[in-house]
Amino acid sequence: MFPDADGAITLQNPNIGLRTYVPAGPLLFRREGEKDEIAFRQDDHGQIDRLFVGRYVLEKLPWYERAMVQKAFFVFFGCVFGCAVLVGLVAWIRKGRGTSAALSDKKDKAVARLRRWTAGVAAANLFFLAGMFLAFLNKVAMAFGLPFYVKLLLCIPLITTAATLVILWQVSMAWRNQAGTAPSRAFYSLVAFAAVAFVPFLAYWNLLGFHY
Repeated sequence: MFPDADGAITLQNPNIGLRTYVPAGPLLFRREGEKDEIAFRQDDHGQIDRLFVGRYVLEKLPWYERAMVQKAFFVFFGCVFGCAVLVGLVAWIRKGRGTSAALSDKKDKAVARLRRWTAGVAAANLFFLAGMFLAFLNKVAMAFGLPFYVKLLLCIPLITTAATLVILWQVSMAWRNQAGTAPSRAFYSLVAFAAVAFVPFLAYWNLLGFHY
């Protein structure tokens, strides 16, 4: 929607292209020479919250529900979880080749344990996102009820949510005992934050639990 200098507005419809409407009353606009009208509605604070276009009602979304913000959340989770999996994979390869330093004390073992937990939760969350993305691509199967493999996928967030509590405890103990380096603790804190933020993200999309 684009406002014009003369008070008219131009509405971009993805199906029919651009249409220009001129003022026809309070919060009411009409196409010149046509009966096509659009109207706005104000909320209690005087802010526009709805647009009426024919028989359709468009509601203004909160900032966190906008497509760009949701895509940014998706990218954030993908990047953080991907890095956690990569760190865990590199440590596992180094250990298998015998190139990693031996764990000498409890602090080193605590960091290694934290790395395994974060990598595991991150891998499970990435697997869930990938699985659900592929599942929704199969629109025909989803239209006639959830396939059995989707029901199995929905078990993963319940497990990772419970495991996130363990990660939070491990991260807090790592900072308390000064285990590992400060950058490593900061990284695992970021992964823990992403794991916690992932829970309301799933709840928003009705993917936390079995909502079907």
